[in-house]
Amino acid sequence: TVFAPTNDAFAASGLDQAALDALSAADAAQIITYHAVSGTVLSSSLSAGVVNTVADLSLVVGTEGGVTLNGGNAVTGGATVTSADVSADNGVVHVIDRVLLPPTVADLARYAGLTELGAAVEAAGLTETLSGEGPFTVFAPTNDAFPDDTAGLNVAQVLTYHVLSGAVASDQVTSGNVDTLATQSFGEGDAASSISLDLFIDTSAGVRLNNTADVVIADVRGTNGIVHVIDGVLVPLNIAEVATVAGFTQLVAAVGASAPIPAALAGGDSDVPVIEALSSLSALTVFAPTDDAFGAAFPGGLPTDQAAVLGVLGGHVIAGAAPVEAAGLPADTNAEVSALVGALTFDASANPPTVSIVGGNSAGIVSTDIGATNGVVHVIDGVLMTQ
Repeated sequence: TVFAPTNDAFAASGLDQAALDALSAADAAQIITYHAVSGTVLSSSLSAGVVNTVADLSLVVGTEGGVTLNGGNAVTGGATVTSADVSADNGVVHVIDRVLLPPTVADLARYAGLTELGAAVEAAGLTETLSGEGPFTVFAPTNDAFPDDTAGLNVAQVLTYHVLSGAVASDQVTSGNVDTLATQSFGEGDAASSISLDLFIDTSAGVRLNNTADVVIADVRGTNGIVHVIDGVLVPLNIAEVATVAGFTQLVAAVGASAPIPAALAGGDSDVPVIEALSSLSALTVFAPTDDAFGAAFPGGLPTDQAAVLGVLGGHVIAGAAPVEAAGLPADTNAEVSALVGALTFDASANPPTVSIVGGNSAGIVSTDIGATNGVVHVIDGVLMTQ
């Protein structure tokens, strides 16, 4: 099936002879194959949605008021079918009034009618980024998913939180956490640092993100990446939210069973509930035990003494000017780093690397650098406790 531009379509698309002569053979071939779809598809069989072309790039088909491609004439880069179902020996031709140019992921958002996303990307100055070389994977919220009020949100951070480096098709997506292009900065001047913010993916039933949004249209392909349309807006997670979304159910239970952090430790004028501290205190480094680790440490369940629970949790948290990523953990096995309760040492040469609480046990660091808006989480296979 070929969508064939008229001669006038080239001029209407700004493609004069000089522009055509300047195209490389590869670029010209990509443009031509972007107008072709495998199989014979009559206009009566066309349905609204996304179709893949011979160029392995996506076209967005509309059928309201005629057949449109990539948003029709109302959208820069779109086209309208002016004469349908011209039969040929090896297929069918639909004549169109514009030339279809291979789209970037930024173009695809416009072509798919994701106007709220497009406006937000433009307002945040990210259009050039998403039109760059990439490749990118973009989780693109529908118009209905966007909130009416974005006050209080770091819009640029929220938008880049929907973007991954690399083109990841739906059949390549796996459950777990992944770095996004969004970052969080800590400190100032020479002490300034930033971390990548993590997104959590669950593929047990479709593709679900941060346990709040689902992929509703997958694998919309552009020249610099892939777009997956989702039914919600993803907001970067703080450490408390990471614990919940990542499924650290026993850690979450311990946080709820703990006494509050005394004001002197929290650096404020009043005691702070642990859940509040993990949500709002900044530049934290948290060593998060797995559920199995809690089960091994407390086979009969968590202690009923709230102060005792706080004592255990405090040994898993470092508060500083900036969170400590794996590459910044001390190489000196004798170097002690103060936690909220007690002190920690590290052995980077172990396999896996270990963290130990002074006067107590050790645990393996099995996953590192889960970035959150207020710090970083490292997953460990044991609960740190003093003797």
